[in-house]
Amino acid sequence: MPVIAFAGGKDTTNPVQGGGAPYWQYSMRQAEARWADLNGCHTPRTSRTIDGIEQRGYTDCRAGAEVVAHIDLDAGHSWVADNDAMWAFFAKHRR
Repeated sequence: MPVIAFAGGKDTTNPVQGGGAPYWQYSMRQAEARWADLNGCHTPRTSRTIDGIEQRGYTDCRAGAEVVAHIDLDAGHSWVADNDAMWAFFAKHRR
C-alpha cells in the first residue's frame, strides 16, 4: 500500500514527535517505519528542500509501493499538503 503523509513541524495537536491528542501518541517516524515494514521497504531516505520541507520515507518496497512523508518545518496544525506532490504521488501509484 503506497503511503503519503503531510505534517507541520510545529503542530502541537498531532506533533511529529508524538504526544498531543490521545490518538496520536506515536511519532511520525514510527508510523513511517511501520508502513515501511508492512510494505517490505528497504531503503530509507531523507532530504530537505530550500523552502523548509523535509522529505523522508522509504523506497525499494514490495510491488512498487513507497512510503513518503512531507514535513513543513515551519507549519502548525493546518493544511500543509503540497498539491503538486500529492497529485504526482497519486498518478504514480494508480490502482
